[in-house]
Amino acid sequence: MFVPTLRRLTLIRIALSLYLEPEVFDVERRYNKPLHLLPEKKWQHLFARKLPPSEYPEQLRLEIIAAIRPISFEVHQFWVDHRVLLPDSFYFYCKLYGTVDRMRTAKFLICSEPLDLEIRFVLACQYLSSEDTDLFWQELPPSFQTYIFQKYTSERLFATPHEKNVVRWKELFLRKRGFRPVDNRGLLFKPIGTVMTLCNPVLDSLGPDDRHSMFLDAFDASARNIPMGRLCLYRMNANERESLLHSHPYQVLRIFLFCPLQPCFVETANGVWDIISNDCFMFLLHIMICQKILSKWNDFDYVLLLKQFWWKSPQRCRDYVAETRIYKILSKIIEDQVFITSLRSHIPRRYLIHGRTLIENAVECVRMTNVYQVINRN
Repeated sequence: MFVPTLRRLTLIRIALSLYLEPEVFDVERRYNKPLHLLPEKKWQHLFARKLPPSEYPEQLRLEIIAAIRPISFEVHQFWVDHRVLLPDSFYFYCKLYGTVDRMRTAKFLICSEPLDLEIRFVLACQYLSSEDTDLFWQELPPSFQTYIFQKYTSERLFATPHEKNVVRWKELFLRKRGFRPVDNRGLLFKPIGTVMTLCNPVLDSLGPDDRHSMFLDAFDASARNIPMGRLCLYRMNANERESLLHSHPYQVLRIFLFCPLQPCFVETANGVWDIISNDCFMFLLHIMICQKILSKWNDFDYVLLLKQFWWKSPQRCRDYVAETRIYKILSKIIEDQVFITSLRSHIPRRYLIHGRTLIENAVECVRMTNVYQVINRN
């Protein structure tokens, strides 16, 4: 859907190497927050000596530092998705455009001997094909195999999808070996749709109905998880994406406001103006203003994106927003009035409509826009 430029790829590579510095983890631990939720003044100094002006012109340095925040967002979200399984510190792989390579990272963790064996096996049941999980199973000690069979006896005993998927793998394993009758489930692994199983190659083998069901399960669970929604879109074919866009316009467009899909946002919105509700339009503006522009996410030109989105919108949407609280700051940005958005500068309180500080304002806006997605599922 999007191919980043060579310059962008180079910036991300440098930003990733900076993010992996031990000092970053120290700062996150000191403030008990991921880097992307901290004001730049608390961490930007870490990179000053690593990006000397003699080698990195000012504009290039700013672009590299700007690329660090979305990387932090992606890594933190991966940890949140796996926090019941993983320690606070873990090794991960990134893709060229700055998102976590979830499949490659999962395979590394599954093969990581220091990690608890049960956790490794649970991860295998989410990410690997049933055949590859079978091979991993054969390498496990008989005592551990007995433990798994005795613990994972029924989906009803477990609350989380990843545990239920272990039960599903076990039942399939027994059917393939003749210990269970082959029923209408057949001999194909059909996991519950989650951010983990979206990476599973079994998706390519499922029929249209099963694919659709798995995608909807995962997409409905993605209200608080932008990478999960994006992964859904990546795993879909063009027709499936188009169908989802028309059935869930807000949920899909919201994903396009985050790295690396922002260049496709306006073009995608242009195809669904007739079905975008006024509230949907308003909440997308909130994301751009409160979560991106005021919070100084400089990984993309969100001011230009906001203007393009606004001027291409139907008059009914603009009239609706003109009567809401967001319009005061929106109008200043649209009209090119001088407005300082640096986290190091004072933002007039009247523009922070969700919280007392820029960070509180952004966090509360995230909560509000997440809730809107949940209550507007189709």
